Amino acid sequence: MPNAFSPNGDGLNDLFNVTGSFSEIQYFSMQIYDRWGLMIQETNDSLEGWNGRMNNHCDLLNEGVYVYTLTIHDLGYNVFHLKGFVVLLK
Repeated sequence: MPNAFSPNGDGLNDLFNVTGSFSEIQYFSMQIYDRWGLMIQETNDSLEGWNGRMNNHCDLLNEGVYVYTLTIHDLGYNVFHLKGFVVLLK
C-alpha cells in the first residue's frame, strides 16, 4: 500500500489505490477516514481509487494524514484485514 499521494492533477500519484493482482478477489471493501473518524470514501471496487475528495466529489480535502481500512476475501476463502495511514499532499 502506498503511504502518500498527491492529487494535484499532474498525472503522477493522483490516486490512492491498492496495487497488485486482483483476479482472485471474491470480496473487496475499502474505507478512508479523516483524523476525527469521519468516513471520507468507501468503495467495494478494487479498481476505484481515492482522489483526495469527499466521496471522490467536491473540493480537494486538506493536506494531512488519513486512515484506511481494507478487507479482502480471496477465492481460497482467505480473509485479509489491513489498516494503515496515507498522507494527502498537495
